[in-house]
Amino acid sequence: RRGIPKIEAYRACTDIIMRLPFFGMTFFDVKDEEGYDSLLAISEKGIYVFDTKSLHLRTFITFNYLKTWMKTLHGVIIEYYEDLEFTKTIQLSLFASHIKQKEILDLLNELFFLLPEEMRLETIIPTIDHPNIIADASLFLPPVITDFVSYRFDSRLEYMKAYYMEACSRSKPIRKFCQQLDDAIDNNQMYHIIDLSNCKLTLQRFKIVVAAIIATARYYPPNKDIFRENIDIEVVNLSNNTLTPESMHILNSLLIEYPDIREINISGSIIQNSGALTLSSWMTKLMNIRSIKFCNCGIGNKGFAHLIESSGKGRACLETLQFASNQISNKSCIEFLPHFLEDHDSIIDLDISFNKLNEKGFRALIPVLSKSQVFQVLNLSGNLFTAAFALDLTKFVQLSKTIRVLIVQQCKIAASSFPLLAEALRESKSIEEIDLSKNPLGSGLEEVDVHFRWISELPSLRSLSIASCSFNEVHGEFISKAICEADSLEKLDVSDNVFSNNGQLSANWGSLLQSHDMLTHFTCSNCNLTSGATIFTNLASSMSSSLTHLDLSGNPIEDVSFLIKYLSSGEDHLEYLNLSDCQLSTTLCQSLFMDGLSSSPQALQTLVFNNNLADFHTWYAEFIASLKSNPYLETLYIRETGIFPSKEQRELLDKEDHLSLTKRMQSFYAK
Repeated sequence: RRGIPKIEAYRACTDIIMRLPFFGMTFFDVKDEEGYDSLLAISEKGIYVFDTKSLHLRTFITFNYLKTWMKTLHGVIIEYYEDLEFTKTIQLSLFASHIKQKEILDLLNELFFLLPEEMRLETIIPTIDHPNIIADASLFLPPVITDFVSYRFDSRLEYMKAYYMEACSRSKPIRKFCQQLDDAIDNNQMYHIIDLSNCKLTLQRFKIVVAAIIATARYYPPNKDIFRENIDIEVVNLSNNTLTPESMHILNSLLIEYPDIREINISGSIIQNSGALTLSSWMTKLMNIRSIKFCNCGIGNKGFAHLIESSGKGRACLETLQFASNQISNKSCIEFLPHFLEDHDSIIDLDISFNKLNEKGFRALIPVLSKSQVFQVLNLSGNLFTAAFALDLTKFVQLSKTIRVLIVQQCKIAASSFPLLAEALRESKSIEEIDLSKNPLGSGLEEVDVHFRWISELPSLRSLSIASCSFNEVHGEFISKAICEADSLEKLDVSDNVFSNNGQLSANWGSLLQSHDMLTHFTCSNCNLTSGATIFTNLASSMSSSLTHLDLSGNPIEDVSFLIKYLSSGEDHLEYLNLSDCQLSTTLCQSLFMDGLSSSPQALQTLVFNNNLADFHTWYAEFIASLKSNPYLETLYIRETGIFPSKEQRELLDKEDHLSLTKRMQSFYAK
């Protein structure tokens, strides 16, 4: 109710509740004359009988059609007129327990006598003269809603929400899914994306969601003129759940109802070859599919072959194939993947990292990938390559004219073959992002100046990662010099290299941070820095620095005075700062929080401070005061840091409403 008076918030909430499809109804589980399960609902409007499974409305009787209602040996009989001429009557027989019989009759009697006088027809014969109620019927107005119950669904999304919540009557609804529906309904938007990622989906919860979506697709509104069609599903994101191969039958039923889906992502669910085979039988129906993401799904060559074949039939729009962390080997890359890529020259993004390929498998892909006019993104990280892979990669870089993103982490590219790759990179004009992390490029590398010129000569290089490449201080001098001349570079990761001299970066790195007006992200974790003097001194004196994200985690920092001075200068641009695992003591933390953060740096929004040595328990009040003095800080991580606060101290922090810290602050309490 933020921004509006309390009474108006109550009224708005009441208006929303009264628009709910089943507002004011009391439900009873009964059986009809044929013994089928039914759902009897009674409200001030009258009597409804629904199908238990589909919630399809079978019968609706208003009070002015009712003649009488009575108890029988095994249930109740409701007698009503066929029309308002009051000539022919119909009996509705329902079976119910003795307790439900009494509840049904009592409720009908009560609602009848609470109706205004003009609505209580003389033709109605209740079971008693007057119910035992205190309220006076003259106090009640006519029913608020007088239209047919099905008209109360103004849109297909509202029907989906009602169906889903009713189906979840015996299980916990998925909050994320409900929030998506509510947001689309409240903002009058089309519903395009089913995002159930990280929802801990079980087979039963997945069944309920899919059943609601399918029932919504098949729902026929009684009046199309006032019904809004606001569902057009294009994306299904089920990533990071634990779906089983058996659940793919359920997913198939969803694909049948919505054949225009463009993106499907089930990464993280171990569906194995059997699940892939099940899913492939209906993937052929998705004629507009553009993106397939099945990472870490336990899929081998057989399942991969069926998914690729079914996804490719008749498609001219498929752009993304991501099958990282599966069991795909050379067999797939030699026997059918090249032919598939050749027949579908629309592929832009191919991710087959962390599989079981070697250079022989990649060699089979080079001709078709390098010939493509649209192929842009390739991820080969973590495969079973040998040192010979670097030569094949060099050949690909030389031949491809469109490659923009090249990710080859952990591919055993050695210093002996790096010069050839570096020369090929110098000649490339299309690469914008390259990740060479976790390759021993620096072990024994000589003539380093010439081998890093490609960094400054790539005209569109935006992101460079050379983490864990065995580079030393000498390499760092030439790398920083080349980066200074890379005018387009925005993101740089040099983590896990030894660039420091006596715990500090050299002057070249300082010049880089001071003069580079495009660099926004700099990651320098685990580089054995004991001081950030070079970094923060140059940032503080820079008039054009664009750096917003700085990661110094894993460095044993012994001096925070330069950081405090930078934060206090009023010239800071940092929005994100990571100081995790920096072995910061209680004294250093006190100085940082009380002197640095209390100066209210307006740019800093996220501070990551996990796994340090500070004891917050001894200066908790001062810690709270430093946070209160900085209203701009939105997110703070202090997990596994020092002694955790007591229950009373946690409550004190929780009550600080003016602190705009997000719910992620709970990580402060996690043990």
